Amino acid sequence: MYKVMDVIDYRSSWTFRYPDFARLGEGVMVLLDPNQITEPPPIKRKTVNIQKPSGDTFQFTAFDTEAHHSIVGIFFKGIFSDEIPIGSQLEWQDN
Repeated sequence: MYKVMDVIDYRSSWTFRYPDFARLGEGVMVLLDPNQITEPPPIKRKTVNIQKPSGDTFQFTAFDTEAHHSIVGIFFKGIFSDEIPIGSQLEWQDN
């Protein structure tokens, strides 16, 4: 499992100024612990299992992945940061 270190809300109120961000639409970019992962996983359009710090579990579909300076981000479309809080754990099938 990979730990969420930060979460960025992508909202049209600010992304319109940044075409690379705006192309994704509204949602959240979760940033993963660089001690655990440094390359984007091949999980676009795949199901990601998420466990919140509270222990609640659920699934969302990864819309996009990226890496900048060894920080891996996974974008989830149409959700808010409270749905994947900092400290959550993510896992997926490697296939």
